[in-house]
Amino acid sequence: ETFRVAKVADLDAWRAERTATAGDLAAADVGADEWNFVVGPGAYFYNHLSRFPVRLGEISHLFVGLQTDADDVFILEEIRVEGSLTLCASKATGEQHWFESEHIKLLLKGSLNIRRYHLSDVNKRLVFPYVTDCGKSILVAEDEYKQRYPLTWAYLEANRKRLSMRNKGQMGDEWYGYVYKKNHTRFGMPKLVVPSIATGSCFAADLSGDYYFVGSGGGGGGGYGILLEEIDISPLYLLGLLNSRVLSCYLKMVSTPFRGGYIALNRQYISQLPIRTIDFTDPADVARHDRMVALVERMLALHRDLAAAITPQSKRLLQQQIALTDGAIDALVYEL
Repeated sequence: ETFRVAKVADLDAWRAERTATAGDLAAADVGADEWNFVVGPGAYFYNHLSRFPVRLGEISHLFVGLQTDADDVFILEEIRVEGSLTLCASKATGEQHWFESEHIKLLLKGSLNIRRYHLSDVNKRLVFPYVTDCGKSILVAEDEYKQRYPLTWAYLEANRKRLSMRNKGQMGDEWYGYVYKKNHTRFGMPKLVVPSIATGSCFAADLSGDYYFVGSGGGGGGGYGILLEEIDISPLYLLGLLNSRVLSCYLKMVSTPFRGGYIALNRQYISQLPIRTIDFTDPADVARHDRMVALVERMLALHRDLAAAITPQSKRLLQQQIALTDGAIDALVYEL
């Protein structure tokens, strides 16, 4: 009816003296789902949050980043912007090319750009040869492409051989499109974003829908998007919950650990995060929701100010204000 679990940090010490954090668990709690055994001081905390009825995966759509099958062509490094044009470097050609600024998208590379509450050092651009029409992603027609974006089309033509070889050479007339077209229409929507690997909770907001991101890649390249579905809570309320110390600790208990204190933030893990919903008929609950939104708005503003700060003194002051706001968010999450 019960079984014993030991969390062993030092195998030699455990063999010699059975030194480990251990505890008894109920056999009835073990089923076909994945096993997360938590014993010791964190057990009550884990069990309490595990009983929350609502999970992130139930109130949102979690979607993976783009897969172009030719990142060296479609992903560019921004050099400078002049008027309506942007100069970028291409890995595929080893050269610099001019592009129409309105056509190439801002691109996030996972943990390189997605930080807790903010996006930083975004210097990548994406050639995204699609438009959204009636909720569907449509490849821009060749004639229209040549007329509206001649510089970008010339670049794609220069890489035609490379692009046409994808999908076993069966790209046909859509040789300049992506092999995989999943989730295209979701990137331009207001969303939260998260890298696929970090040292804890690391969620940021893209409420303007300006940023695109890739689904995989070396150097922390991957990421996920989060779109709220059929629930009245603000995305900023959700952002405060997700970045809280409480849910960061929970993530570390259910996720896969890596070297250097990193954990996986893949969909299978973040979808399990317990979400405290709001009863909008209860004035006290509404007040908590609105206070969270106000605190997160302040946090986002402070990070914008910190990115623009120049002097060490102003940076230090802003970092202190960020820490205080972080503490206020954590206190509210504890209350919730």
